[in-house]
Amino acid sequence: MREQKLVVIPIAVAAARRLPFDRISLIPGVSLQKAEGPISRSIAEWRRGCHARAAKEQEFRAPPTPAFTATHFITIDATKYLAALDRRLQTKLTPTKNQDNADDLIRSARLGITGIVRQVLMALSLTNHYGWHVGENYQFVRIPVRPYYRLVGVGYIPNESTSTLFQTHSIAQPHDSDPANLRRVCRQLDLYYRGDHWHVDRFSVALGHLWSALTTPRPDLAFAALCMTLEAILSTSPNEITHTLAERCAIVTEHRGSERLRIFKDVKKLYGIRSTIVHGKSQPPKKGPITTKNPLITAKMSIIPPDELLTLLGITIRLINNVLTNRNLLLIMQKDQSSEETNKEINDYFLELLFT
Repeated sequence: MREQKLVVIPIAVAAARRLPFDRISLIPGVSLQKAEGPISRSIAEWRRGCHARAAKEQEFRAPPTPAFTATHFITIDATKYLAALDRRLQTKLTPTKNQDNADDLIRSARLGITGIVRQVLMALSLTNHYGWHVGENYQFVRIPVRPYYRLVGVGYIPNESTSTLFQTHSIAQPHDSDPANLRRVCRQLDLYYRGDHWHVDRFSVALGHLWSALTTPRPDLAFAALCMTLEAILSTSPNEITHTLAERCAIVTEHRGSERLRIFKDVKKLYGIRSTIVHGKSQPPKKGPITTKNPLITAKMSIIPPDELLTLLGITIRLINNVLTNRNLLLIMQKDQSSEETNKEINDYFLELLFT
């Protein structure tokens, strides 16, 4: 009977209690589950063995202890994922003589472990779980007739986490995650994170900027990256960019006039902070102490008001989610055409919304 090939990526999710499930299938071959059971025990046993060996053999170095305690595992069934990927791409996987070898298949560039991890973590972020930490992966094989997982390899992916501010904000969110919504968002993102496949458009660029905003420890860089996320989706001209972005953000994120007006004003205010960050307009106060209430970018220190950064994060997350469900706008961005043609279609799209 064929062995099941698994890649397991431990992650720590802030406010993990708000993920009310033991295991959820997100896309074919990829699931999110609590960090417990046979896999968790196998990882712990492997680490204990490495440290015991290091204590006896001076030339052997034990792997570093993770900087976080895992709450969940992202689990990739390599064979199932690649088979489903082929169906989505409508291609045929060419068999190789090493296809049944777990190490060869798991290490295949087609699997794209880093992209899959980003896909799941981005889906968590878009469903209000901004706090997470990731940094290693384990490869297992499992024989179906035995409830046993054999660890066959260890790898390291970029050690990344969201900022302390975003993790604190994530913990403060009052509602549990809806498993069906998490699955839906993960599947909507699939085009941009598939193994052995690149799809680059305005929305892809926006997701890249959002990832940078979430993972940088610098609030000023996070603020700038969030602004670039908005621009990647909505900007079509360098002229009157603040007014255009404020107007289009309001249209996409809200339905009622009063709420649209609030978003319009918020984005205009936030873009004033962007100018402070990007265009060197920052000045310390002439009187009184320096506080976190006003932006300040100097050689000595950088300050971004936390409330303003969180407001911008909220608008950006809402924009991304609404674009994902806006088939007409998303299809315009995904068309294989010149940037000029895309800009024209986006302009026409918003003009029609404004005057109909």
